[in-house]
Amino acid sequence: FTGSGVQVVPGTHNYNSLIIANTNVAAVTMGASFSVANGLTVNAGSYLEIGSGLTLTLSGGTSQVNGRMRNSGTLTQSGGTLAFGSSSLYEHNINGGNLPNATWDNTAPGATCSIIGWVGATGAPGNLHPSGGFSNFIWNSPSQTGTPNFGGALQLVNRRLTITSTGVSNRINLSNTGSHSLTVGELLINGG
Repeated sequence: FTGSGVQVVPGTHNYNSLIIANTNVAAVTMGASFSVANGLTVNAGSYLEIGSGLTLTLSGGTSQVNGRMRNSGTLTQSGGTLAFGSSSLYEHNINGGNLPNATWDNTAPGATCSIIGWVGATGAPGNLHPSGGFSNFIWNSPSQTGTPNFGGALQLVNRRLTITSTGVSNRINLSNTGSHSLTVGELLINGG
């Protein structure tokens, strides 16, 4: 999928491989749930959105996101590997759920994992402790109404941990029991 206008990946299909090479101006969206057997690639400057109620299944191969991926639905990984490149952006636009089981490139400016759709869920997002840690991690959920408890699962943010919004009168608990460690390169608190 290439181009600069809105494009839709058609109906329910099982793709052998899929390359998203559009511009970041408009997203390539999903017309229905689908799977990719041997690797998904989102090129730098490109944008893929997993729509609400839809599922993208990565079932094998090597998947690489070098652009932007917004997950408003479900991302399922049943095989293969997933990596986010050095200037990629993953936006978790759902209340709860798991973050991708992925590696996050730490080469400047670093891959970014951004939580933007958390509302009332009180547990932690799954996969908060990826191998090698996150490069950049942002919490920006202005509609948040609950207090998620990470339970010490977030342990390493190599570059920058940014807290922008936890809703009105809310917070996130990095841990509420025992002693846990969190190593960050830089902490930036823009709001709460």
